[in-house]
Amino acid sequence: MVGLISSCSRLAIWQNAARALVAVVAGACVGCGSSDLIPATGQVLYKGQPAAGATLHFHRQGVDDAKHRGLIPSAITDEDGRFRVSSDTLGAGAPAGRYAVLITWPVDLNEDNPPPTKKARTISSNSDFKRTPTDRLKGRYANAEKPHFFAEVGLGAGEIPPFQIND
Repeated sequence: MVGLISSCSRLAIWQNAARALVAVVAGACVGCGSSDLIPATGQVLYKGQPAAGATLHFHRQGVDDAKHRGLIPSAITDEDGRFRVSSDTLGAGAPAGRYAVLITWPVDLNEDNPPPTKKARTISSNSDFKRTPTDRLKGRYANAEKPHFFAEVGLGAGEIPPFQIND
């Protein structure tokens, strides 16, 4: 009888330990996942035409949460001027919020900055923007102190209204 009780007790202890481990692992995955990123797409137009190969940086406004501090979601437009936002290695999309959007549009396309493809692409890190050659917009839309464009990323359809550049 004593052997039966102790084996039942051991089984209960192992079951409780397994449940606790599952709860801890599940909690850790929720905390570190990118489920708080919201898909966002849009288009950049220059004088009504697609701005193929333009780069965008999304600077979050008025929010300072530790989880996303220093994160600058970004995108590169395809041949139709369309883009989809990416948040570095966290994945596609951006945290909800209002963003100042900085846009550059390289003059020369080379190996470090290949021509846009039919499909909108994401970049692997914000450092990819540091290789951008001469900006045909001459930096007018890349000043974080005086942004020209803003976007709201939220729980809606995820489509940002087109950014129209007319000069």
